[in-house]
Amino acid sequence: MVDLRNRRLVQFVAELIGDTTAYVYGVLLKLLTKNLSRCRLDSSVDITEEDDENESRGAVFVTTSELLDNLKTVIDLSQGAGKTTPEDISAKAAERISQHAPRPQRLIEEAEVDGDASADESEDDSGSEDGYDADHKQPVANSTKVKFADGAGPKESRLDRRGQLRQHLLLLAESSQGFIRHCGSDEWTVDFIPLMRVLREAELDSVIERKSGREGLRLVQILRAKGKLDEKALHNVALMRKPEVQQKMVEMQKAGFVHIQEVPKDNKADVKKSFFLWFCDADKSMAKLVDNSYKAMVRCIQVLDELRQNESDVLLLTQRTDVKGREKDVMRKEYYDRYSRFQDHERKLWGQVMRLDDLVALLRDY
Repeated sequence: MVDLRNRRLVQFVAELIGDTTAYVYGVLLKLLTKNLSRCRLDSSVDITEEDDENESRGAVFVTTSELLDNLKTVIDLSQGAGKTTPEDISAKAAERISQHAPRPQRLIEEAEVDGDASADESEDDSGSEDGYDADHKQPVANSTKVKFADGAGPKESRLDRRGQLRQHLLLLAESSQGFIRHCGSDEWTVDFIPLMRVLREAELDSVIERKSGREGLRLVQILRAKGKLDEKALHNVALMRKPEVQQKMVEMQKAGFVHIQEVPKDNKADVKKSFFLWFCDADKSMAKLVDNSYKAMVRCIQVLDELRQNESDVLLLTQRTDVKGREKDVMRKEYYDRYSRFQDHERKLWGQVMRLDDLVALLRDY
């Protein structure tokens, strides 16, 4: 299960950043999880307390040297990373060290206040750390020209392999998804709990987009960012017509992607004198999606059993020793066509079950 989770994360990085960075990330995950047997702790087996668990998992890290020793020499690390002059890079911002895992997100009002305070504190803390070049100036917006490694000159191609590796690690650390965290001097770790939360929300967004379209996904993302909104405020923020918003929200409510809450204006519960607020609960939506996935898997297996009953005479014929492995040569054309159709349906049904099982593993087990 740990290897499957690592493969899913590597695929996610490959889609967002690139194949070379995804390979580096895969090696880093392999080193971090080589002693892990399960993605989540089991209360019936593991007796570690929650605080000890967080401390032990936060203490696991990989150094740049260890990662460099485990990379294949045939991999060209100069590919997939942009190049720019050192004067346009802020070393304090790029290599900022975060010793603790990110905290869960709070309300928008609190996040704005705390965000301003933490930004000031991070600037003060970054100035007190050792080993940073204070001469680098802050990057100016719309003035930095990034050149990719494919068109790099001889000077860029002569960068040492360790420096090229750090470029990929910094790409992972500075991503909005938070794939890795710079936890010390040349030390890197992965915060799996918030990272898997981001991956699950991305998978949920893809399901919402397939079922409700781009408009439905946009409305869900607005509710996720703003909180609870009534229909009037929602269609104003989304810049959509009110009937379209109402129709789309009712459609997504039936699918379990959004929910509604009634807030009375006074002590008397009157529908005409109440506010109806739309909101998005990702946990409930994921639980609903897991339940629907299980039902879909059961339906696929039931359809497969029904097909086996309908084609039982042909399947019994294929079990004979003189027919097995020579179906096309021995069986009559009409029987072989039925057998081929059954095999095609069976492959499609099992393929659908495997995709649903992978979705359930992401939402529940990883």
